[in-house]
Amino acid sequence: MVISKDFILNNITNTSKDVIIVSFESDVLTSMGVPFSRNVSSSGEYSSSNPVFKKGENEPDDIVLNFMYVNEHFVPQHWTESKIIDIKEWIVTEDFIPFISGDNPNYVTYMICTKIENKMTSDMLGVLECTFKPFSHYKYKRYSKKTTLSGVNKTFTINNPSMEVYKPIVILTNLGNESTVNKIQDFEITGLAKGETVIIDNLMKTVLNSNDENKFSLCNRTWVELAQGSNEIAMSGSCEIEILCEFPVLL
Repeated sequence: MVISKDFILNNITNTSKDVIIVSFESDVLTSMGVPFSRNVSSSGEYSSSNPVFKKGENEPDDIVLNFMYVNEHFVPQHWTESKIIDIKEWIVTEDFIPFISGDNPNYVTYMICTKIENKMTSDMLGVLECTFKPFSHYKYKRYSKKTTLSGVNKTFTINNPSMEVYKPIVILTNLGNESTVNKIQDFEITGLAKGETVIIDNLMKTVLNSNDENKFSLCNRTWVELAQGSNEIAMSGSCEIEILCEFPVLL
């Protein structure tokens, strides 16, 4: 899955924790991405001309990463009790957390640690062998686009590389007054105070400002959607807009 020694886990870089990823595999080829598999089996309903099968995705395979404690020159260091505790407290979480490999920085894998083994010599040189369960078979390609409108219409293109309609997060700050109508595609919102920012979650269908106040009643409830492939996004009004996406892709 991973070639680079560098990574970001739960929004913290490996260098700030003095660890790198190492591999003990001797194969020339290394498995990349999250392996995809699914079951295809007969439903038991047989026909000579049209046999019936049913499909079902398997759980994604575990990901095993070896974390080595090193100095600034990548020389292995002797693990201490405090360092082991520090790394385990970073890795072990209640929820799935984002992992970004240095060799693929535009893609995120969400995973949760299920097992840690201390694999070390008697003088505490070695690795923490950490097993993670991915959230899904997908990696998530991050995309963001930010622009400012000041009474002039704008259009830009967003490519959706996934196999499904995607519903992005939109962060909008009103630069006009309460009568200003800000529009993205067919979504409209009006009644925001000048300088007021709202987060529009088009999947969950929520509109909240920075104080977590519900602004749902101010919009027309025509949510922003990105079809598979190229999408022309038309915007108008007086506002600052940021569109955030994490497209699920099989990589």
